[in-house]
Amino acid sequence: MKCKVCGTEYPDKKSQCPRCGCRKGETVPANLKCKRCGTTFNSRHKTCPACGIVVSPTTAEVAFLPPSNAKAQMKRRIIWGALWLGLVLVCIGEAFLVKAIYARSAQNKAEELWEANDRIEDNRREPDPIYKQPVVADTPDSLINDLIMHDAEVDSVNSDHTERGDTTMIVEEEL
Repeated sequence: MKCKVCGTEYPDKKSQCPRCGCRKGETVPANLKCKRCGTTFNSRHKTCPACGIVVSPTTAEVAFLPPSNAKAQMKRRIIWGALWLGLVLVCIGEAFLVKAIYARSAQNKAEELWEANDRIEDNRREPDPIYKQPVVADTPDSLINDLIMHDAEVDSVNSDHTERGDTTMIVEEEL
């Protein structure tokens, strides 16, 4: 079929022209564009809604529809939907895999404890090494005496300090 407004050929199964938007068989375009202000409006208006000029063939022209990209939008939606679905399925699969691994390791540990010759000592667990009390080695007496002597020397140096204002000065002994 050929549009009577813009002359575009389009399939008979379409109800309106894909270029100008007029209905099949009509001679009036669906939308007009004001030549004065550039506003696009419905052709039923007698004046431009933006500037108020009276609609005539000299003041308005046919407003063509932007090309349809519905197929591209649908393709993008399908791709994004598939990506999200894939991500969800991967997360669910990973959760089941982790659960299965931990369940198997717990089962192996239970089997080891079961086959421990029925002795309570073999079934007792060691406490976690992180929470064990640290072992402190005995400090030799000579080291303790050295620390006491060092503290005495520090105390004698501190007694020689003289305070002046907000700074501390060390008074040096003359040799």
